[in-house]
Amino acid sequence: YTHKGFFSAFKCSFNTEYKFFDQRETITTKQPNGEETRKEQFIALSRRFIEKMLEMIGHELATQWTKFGQFFDLLRDIVLISETPILKLCFDKDLISILLDFYLERKSPLAPKDSKRYEMGNLAQQPNFCPLIETVTYLVRNC
Repeated sequence: YTHKGFFSAFKCSFNTEYKFFDQRETITTKQPNGEETRKEQFIALSRRFIEKMLEMIGHELATQWTKFGQFFDLLRDIVLISETPILKLCFDKDLISILLDFYLERKSPLAPKDSKRYEMGNLAQQPNFCPLIETVTYLVRNC
């Protein structure tokens, strides 16, 4: 799959869910032992998708540095939709700081002194940070 296919699916979902993008619902499930558990989640699948993407930025994504170009292509394209709820979410989650922290790796001022971050790149190949930088640039221009 390419990021374009995921983006098309996301865009269709978002266009359908736009009006309730920030609304939550409580899901109640019954466990095999008869106990009920409740979980609050966003109604919009597009919102949950973005939230899950943002959770992945960090060690999990850094270990896949040779392949994360499409991840950041998709994130950039989602941000470039420029719809208010998406931009609000990006600013609420402090996405600019998250992306720059990821990009700077061990040199990040946000990195704890004793942190052991996964080093991305090697002598033969460097990670593709272009879509990450494009995303940060767009967000900074739209603060």
